[in-house]
Amino acid sequence: MGGTSIISRKHGDDRDIELKRRARDAQRDFSAIRDEHLTKWHVDPSQLRVYTWGRRLWTTKYYVNIITHLRGNARMPSATRTGPKNSREQPAGNSARDHLNNKLFFRLFQAANIYETQAVRVLNFSAVTGATLGALYRDPKGMLFSELYTYLGVSRQNLDAVLKGLEKKGLVERVEAEDDRRKRMVSLTPAGIEAWRDLHERSLEFFRQGTNGVSAAEITGCFETLSRIARGLRAIEPD
Repeated sequence: MGGTSIISRKHGDDRDIELKRRARDAQRDFSAIRDEHLTKWHVDPSQLRVYTWGRRLWTTKYYVNIITHLRGNARMPSATRTGPKNSREQPAGNSARDHLNNKLFFRLFQAANIYETQAVRVLNFSAVTGATLGALYRDPKGMLFSELYTYLGVSRQNLDAVLKGLEKKGLVERVEAEDDRRKRMVSLTPAGIEAWRDLHERSLEFFRQGTNGVSAAEITGCFETLSRIARGLRAIEPD
């Protein structure tokens, strides 16, 4: 009996060591993948909420709970890595909000570039060209050059290059403003109006495909969020 007890304790000690090792491995994996989406059995441990999976298993203090889980189960689901295996750690001092902001603006950058690439490939118009035609179509009298680049959120130089290209195609014209000859009004020509109507019809299907699987409520929420971000960016002043 005594020998059996010693062997059992030894096996129990070995199991505890193995459980702790696996828990440390799991903790390392969670730290490595940060707040990326995990498998359906995992959550982001950096979040400050308590997650439930059958029992109170996943919390921000998940280390002890992992051991508890391993004691009662044959195996521990492994975390799914979604990024490079040898990714660098984030600089010290970055908060969870900083990390989210970084990911958000990268997604904005990425989506804008995909939009631009696909617009040229599918619609044969760049995104800024289409937006320029659409903005000018809103007012038959046209818009002041300064109002147009402010409305579109582009630089003067960028808009000037776009307008020169449209002028060569006979789609827009720039004339002196009636009240101030120093200012220029930009408006669509009859050919520009037809070009916009054709582009608009084709853009509707393009946008339908781009938002396939996204609900109207999600689109509304995204629109409002992007508007708030745009206002915040406009308010930033250089140091």
